[in-house]
Amino acid sequence: MTVSSSPSRRMVCSWQPESASHAGLWFDRGIEQIPSSSSKDQLFAKHAKDVAAISEPLIYASFMERWKQQLDQHGTTLATAQTLGRLALGLGGASVIETGLRLHHTYGTPIIPGSALKGLTASFAHRRIEDPQWMLGNAAHTTLFGTTDQSGCVTFFDALYIPGSGHQQHALHTDVVTVHHPKYYRGEQEPPADWDSPIPVSFLTITGQFLIVLAGPKTWVDAAFSILKLALEHEGIGAKTNAGYGRMELKLPEPPKPSVDDLEAQRILTELQGLAIKDVNPRLNSYYKRWKEIPNASLKLRHDLAQAMIDKAKSAKYSKASAWFEELRAFVKEH
Repeated sequence: MTVSSSPSRRMVCSWQPESASHAGLWFDRGIEQIPSSSSKDQLFAKHAKDVAAISEPLIYASFMERWKQQLDQHGTTLATAQTLGRLALGLGGASVIETGLRLHHTYGTPIIPGSALKGLTASFAHRRIEDPQWMLGNAAHTTLFGTTDQSGCVTFFDALYIPGSGHQQHALHTDVVTVHHPKYYRGEQEPPADWDSPIPVSFLTITGQFLIVLAGPKTWVDAAFSILKLALEHEGIGAKTNAGYGRMELKLPEPPKPSVDDLEAQRILTELQGLAIKDVNPRLNSYYKRWKEIPNASLKLRHDLAQAMIDKAKSAKYSKASAWFEELRAFVKEH
C-alpha cells in the first residue's frame, strides 16, 4: 500500500501493492474492501491482477544460491522442471477470492510441495508402469515410496521456483474460468439454459522453472526421476490437469563427463577382458603399469580393472608371484 501527501497536506492512501511486496501476504490480507455480491467478481479480478504484478523479492536469488550450496553438501540430485503452459497450485485452499494459491511462506514465491511430487510419482508408478513390482504394495513401489509403517528410500524435497524464470520474468499470472450455468452447478434444480448469465472467476496461475531435488541411493533416485518425468509430461501436477494445466518438462541431470583417466581405464578394461589366456603371462605386467598411470580414474573403474587383472591371472594360472600382484589384491580388498 502506498501513502502520499496531497497539496492540502491530507494523507491519501492508494490501495496498491508495491513491486517488492510479499505476494502471499498481499494475496491473503491485501484485498481492497469487503466485496458486495454485485462487485465481487470485479474486485476479485483486480486483486488477482495486483498480486500477479508483484515481483519476487531481491533477496530470493541469494536464498536460492545458499539453498543449492547446502543441497550439494548433502549429496542430493538436482533437476529442473519447466512449465509447458500454466500451473495451478493450491486452488482449493482458503482464500479471500475463493480460489487459493500455494506460495512460499517466507518469500511469497511459488512452491510445489514435495508430498505432491511424491504422490504423483507413486500414483503414476502404480497405474501406468506395466511391471507388477511397481504396483502399490509390491517390492519396488514399497522400497521407493514406503508405506504407512515405513519410509521410502528416496526423499522428495519441496520444489522451489527458480528466480526470474517465469513468463516475462514474472511467476504469477491471472487466468479466468467461466461458469456458464452457476445455478445448475450450485444444485438449485435449474437445468442449464442459453439465457443463463456466465460468471467469470479469476484465479492465479504460475509459469517458470522449478528446482526438483531428490535424495537417496542413486539407483532409486534415477528410477524416481524417470517416473516423475513421465508423470509430469503426461498427467501434470496441481489443479485442473484435465484441462491441460500442470504439464511440465523435467530436464534430468546430465551425467558427469568422464575424465581422460576414466576413458583410459575403460579402454584398458575392454582390452583386458578380450585378452586370450595364452597372452596373460607375457602381457599382464604391462596392464598393471598402465593401471598405475591413471591414478585419477574413478575408484570404481580402478577397482574393476584391478579385479579383472586378478581374475585373468587366476584363469591363466599366473606363475609370477610379485609385489605388484599383491598390491592389486590389497587394493581390491581395501576398496
